[in-house]
Amino acid sequence: MVSVVINYCSTEVPFIRQVVAQARLFSDDIIVSAYDRLFDGTPEDSGALRALEDPGVRVVVQEWSADKPPRYWHNAARWAGAQAARHDWVLFLDADEVPEGGRVREWFTTNDLVGRSHDAYSFGCYWYFREPIYRATKEFECAVLLPKRLITRDLIFSEKERWEFRRHPDIRAFEHVLGKSDFPMFHHYSWVRTKAQLLKKVSSWAHKDDRDWPALVEEEFSRPFNGTDFVHGFNYQTVPNQFGIKI
Repeated sequence: MVSVVINYCSTEVPFIRQVVAQARLFSDDIIVSAYDRLFDGTPEDSGALRALEDPGVRVVVQEWSADKPPRYWHNAARWAGAQAARHDWVLFLDADEVPEGGRVREWFTTNDLVGRSHDAYSFGCYWYFREPIYRATKEFECAVLLPKRLITRDLIFSEKERWEFRRHPDIRAFEHVLGKSDFPMFHHYSWVRTKAQLLKKVSSWAHKDDRDWPALVEEEFSRPFNGTDFVHGFNYQTVPNQFGIKI
């Protein structure tokens, strides 16, 4: 059995219901980990957070303060979620990473994790930009699966966030795991948002100082989508809106 920890804030409203619904197809222990404020200090809607609770779905809310950088809070959300997890394995998702629940369940059913030769897994994913119909032709990576015995503070509170396991030579990792027929089982809608939603995202996330994101967003929305993105430079194809996501 696997617990699912989802890092969440209200900027991810278009995706969270789909993430939870799909995760319920393979897990009976889902933890939505959030804060009482966004990282720019905007208060969260506590009622909306609690509305996500359901049988098998718990919401863990911590107090946020401005005295630490956003990356610390990303890590602290995962740490709190992992501490609340009831099963021996924990799947870390962000709230814009939607699994194909039936296919993930099939993967768990056909891959007994007990006694296998790997300690950690990460999963290949499809990557989207601007709208849920624009999918990159190149696969990306999201979702990390770890056994609770490896989830220590040193592993979680890292500049590499949930990818810290890659720097540990004693952790045997299987990366870019794919589902049946070698297709990704996860869909990452990281940059699928309106202009206003993207400007809100880049003002408070852990990488806000990496580049001049607001200027890039402004330029992007000064014209129709041109078939590439300013984050990775991927090329795109048009696909159906598989999960009915509305932004």
